[in-house]
Order: sequence, then C-alpha cells, then structure tokens
Amino acid sequence: MYNIIICFLLAFLAGIPQLSAQGIKSVLDNEVNPGEVLMEFDNRDREITGTYYIDESWEKGNIVLKSGTEIKNQLIRYDLEYDLLEVKLPDHLKVVPLRKLDYFRLIDTSLKNVFQNCDRFSFEDGTLLSGICRMMVEGYYGAIIKYTYDIREATYVPVLDMGKQSDEILIRKSTYLVEEHTVYNMPGRKKNFYELFNNADVDLKSFMKTANT
Repeated sequence: MYNIIICFLLAFLAGIPQLSAQGIKSVLDNEVNPGEVLMEFDNRDREITGTYYIDESWEKGNIVLKSGTEIKNQLIRYDLEYDLLEVKLPDHLKVVPLRKLDYFRLIDTSLKNVFQNCDRFSFEDGTLLSGICRMMVEGYYGAIIKYTYDIREATYVPVLDMGKQSDEILIRKSTYLVEEHTVYNMPGRKKNFYELFNNADVDLKSFMKTANT
C-alpha cells in the first residue's frame, strides 16, 4: 500500500509544469511588469559628488594660531565639513581645528588669499559668525566672503529613469561688508551702500573701487 501511494504522488508531481527561475522571471515580466517598468533595486548607499574643501589642491601657506604661534611654508587645505585646516607633512597629515586657528595666508602677494577665523566678526545684533572667512578687503572698512556647504540630494526617479543619481556637495559663498568687526549684508544698490556708511569719515567712492578689484 505504501509503494502505491509513493507511485501515485510521483505521477501527480510529474504532471505539474516545472517552473524554473527563468520561467518565474518571465511570468513577472509579462504580467506584473508590463513594459518592464519595474527595475532592479539594490540598497547601496548613494554616492556623493563634489568636495568639502574650499580648494581640493594643496597650497603653500603660513598658519597663525590663536596662541600667536606662526607656522610657515606648509602644504595646506581647508575642510568645511569638519571645520579644520589640514597640513600635509612628508609621511602623514596633521590638522588644526578652527577653534585654535586665527588665520592662514596662502603664499601669494594677494590679500584675497587670507582666510580668517570668522569668530572675530558679528552681526549688528551681536550674533557671532562661525566658520572660515576670506578677507576680500582688509582694514576698518572691508569685505569678506563666508564659506559654507550644502548637500543637494539625488533626484533620480527609477520609474522614469530620470534625474541625478548622486548627492552633490555645494560650496556656498556669502559676501558681507565689514565695519571694524561688525558685518552687514551686501546692499543691492550703491545708494544703499552709501546710506549704510553715511557717517563714515572715509572716501566711499574710493572704497567701492577698491572693493571691486
């Protein structure tokens, strides 16, 4: 009796169409996925493009610490993500955290290559700036560029096969006018600029020419 049952089961199973993995895929493609709209998916982390560095290349520069110590002629670059200055030595890297950094100057005759810790500047309401600032015009009246970064998220839509597949790092630059240690948003019109410093004992027209060079 047992043998008869086994034979019956084998005969029954032999009559069922055998679905291979390829056969199952074909069913899904034709019935569940018309036009092959559904796509394969993996759970890898999205890639990110761009850089967190103000300039990714290594440049020779001099470093001045908050303590007053000056370190000359070093290969350096600034990392906005962690707010620190990287120093490239022959066989390893050193870093200077922003809190210990006063400023660094790329070895160049241009004043525009001086990068200052922003904490010496504040808005009119007393709020301190943070991060690193590039000195565009130095002096009692001046201009600075403050550097920050944003992440632009990927816009890829698999169903439409459209958009960017990678997140992107964007370096942002904000320009401010400076009166001693107070910063102001850049006026949209020259008239507004003159009104902003209407009590200043300075030739504003000459300053404007200097700020634009």
